[in-house]
Amino acid sequence: MRPYRNLTCAEIMTPHVVTISRSTQPEAVRALLVKHDCRALPVLDDEGRIVGTVGLRELLQPTAHVQEVMSSPSTATAERPAQELIDLFAQS
Repeated sequence: MRPYRNLTCAEIMTPHVVTISRSTQPEAVRALLVKHDCRALPVLDDEGRIVGTVGLRELLQPTAHVQEVMSSPSTATAERPAQELIDLFAQS
């Protein structure tokens, strides 16, 4: 068994991430969050790059467009030690 201190982000990442585009309707985002039991979904641009995240907290604001309420994304490389993410997740 490997000590948790040696885990990389690749070892704890979800392999099949549910994503949305900036044009996804807020109602559809809510439905996906509930269906997949997610805290937030990554928002991708037309080239498939992550440009933000949206969760239920952001969707409390009345909006017609996801891009108006999305938060800045936090990303990590697959090789990054997972332990380095603890502070990031503690602030979320």
